[in-house]
Amino acid sequence: MVSSATRVSVPLAFAFTLLLAAPALASPATELGEAYRAYDRNDLATAQQRLASLDDTALVSRDYALWLRGMVALRAGDPTRAQVAFSALGKLGGASRYAAQVPWRLADCAWAKGDRAAAAKQYARLITAPDALTIGDVGTARFRIAE
Repeated sequence: MVSSATRVSVPLAFAFTLLLAAPALASPATELGEAYRAYDRNDLATAQQRLASLDDTALVSRDYALWLRGMVALRAGDPTRAQVAFSALGKLGGASRYAAQVPWRLADCAWAKGDRAAAAKQYARLITAPDALTIGDVGTARFRIAE
C-alpha cells in the first residue's frame, strides 16, 4: 500500500525536476544584450531574431532597443524599417544617449532609400554642427554630399 506522503512527494519531486530541466526564460534586458552581442559579431540574422521577440515596453531603456533595431535594419538593407525605428527613437526626446545620432541615422536612411538629394541636404546641415565630429561620420557625409 502506498502512503499518502508518497503520493504527494513523488509528483512534487517530478515537477521540481521538470522545473530545473526547463530552460529559463530570458528577461527582456537579457534578450536585448544577446541582440547587441550578435550585432557586434556582425551576425545580423541572430540580432534580428532576438529583436523580433523583444518587448520594448518591458525595458527600462527602450532607446537602446530602438537604436539597435534601426542599426540592424539599416545594415541588413531595410532602410524603411530603420527609419521607423530611428523616428520612434527621436520621439523619445533628448533623454536618450542616442538622441543626437537620430538625424544622422535618418540621413543614412534617406541615402540608402535612394533619396540622395534629401540625404545630402541633411548631411550638409549636420556637418556644420559644433559636435559633428563626435556624433556623426563627417567624412562619409562629405563624400555623399560630393557624389
